[in-house]
Amino acid sequence: MRSLHLVVPLLLVLAGLPACDSGPRANEPTTGTMRLSVATPLAAPGDVSRVTVTVSAADMASLSTDLTLTGGTWGGVLEGIPAGAQRTFLARAFSASNTLRYEGKAEDITVTAGATGLVTLTLQAVDAPPPFTNEAPVVDALAASATTVAPGGNIVLTVSAHDPNAGDTVSYAWTAPSGSFSAPTQASTTWSAPSTQGEVTLSLTVTDLHGASLVVNLTVSVSAGTGTQEVRIGFNIAPGVTSLTSSRSWLDVGQQTALAVLATDGDGDPLSYQWSATCEGSFTGASTANASFTPSALPGGACNNCQVRVTVTDGRGGQNTGSVALCVGKASWRLPPVGKSSPEPVESEVDAEVLRMIAG
Repeated sequence: MRSLHLVVPLLLVLAGLPACDSGPRANEPTTGTMRLSVATPLAAPGDVSRVTVTVSAADMASLSTDLTLTGGTWGGVLEGIPAGAQRTFLARAFSASNTLRYEGKAEDITVTAGATGLVTLTLQAVDAPPPFTNEAPVVDALAASATTVAPGGNIVLTVSAHDPNAGDTVSYAWTAPSGSFSAPTQASTTWSAPSTQGEVTLSLTVTDLHGASLVVNLTVSVSAGTGTQEVRIGFNIAPGVTSLTSSRSWLDVGQQTALAVLATDGDGDPLSYQWSATCEGSFTGASTANASFTPSALPGGACNNCQVRVTVTDGRGGQNTGSVALCVGKASWRLPPVGKSSPEPVESEVDAEVLRMIAG
């Protein structure tokens, strides 16, 4: 009976002890860490002198850190981030004069307590140029001193033209199947008629800095007689490029991008297309409205280092152009996708601190 009396008090004591899982552990972590990796592919060497990353959320105070440039990539570690979801990481790149040049953001990021994650960002220019648009020149007036001229006689021609795009200048080119011009590249010129009689069509092509052109045709008569001659003058409206798209704006050497141009012609003329590029590569469907381009070598310079251009012609001397800038770079420029990471870092062309990533 003595042993029974000893057991009952012991059970009562154990029952009064708190359960092990009734509350949080005193040393349980409440914050997480993020490795940060930022690329500025659009920046020229030396264009960026400082990169900062700020993490923020509605339920925490903002935290910031400056990154370090290593192997062409800005990287760093931000510790002590309160664990939770919907964290926003904002990266900003500044020039030596502390001018904001590039910016990028990652939203809805979850920070796990006691864990180290990875956020990679590619920054874009804050003052990106507007999309390329170009309008053809406009002929305001054309004057001829005569419409009928004797063989070997002269006709004085004067044209006035302008370009709708601010800052664009125009050039002139006078041509004819016979006779000669005193100043074939000037707005005012004199045409000397040939010795043979008949009708001659004088053509003027007005072209802007981007290759868009307008053609004016003036038919005159070379005749020894003194009778009147009907004047025939014709204007050809150049095609208009309304849109130009590329399925990829950033691609590797050997990677293909699909190109598409939309153009119209005010005269209803059938249009022809010709694609070209400032970097080495090959086109498929180079004479169609929908083509593809594959770069074959890495061009020099910063990003947007390959200009792809399409020239649209109407078969009657009118033409226009459109262009799009591509970023052709090494695969190591692009950062790995955020996914599951192994715990140990591995060597990389971009940054020895970048973790090996497994897309998941």
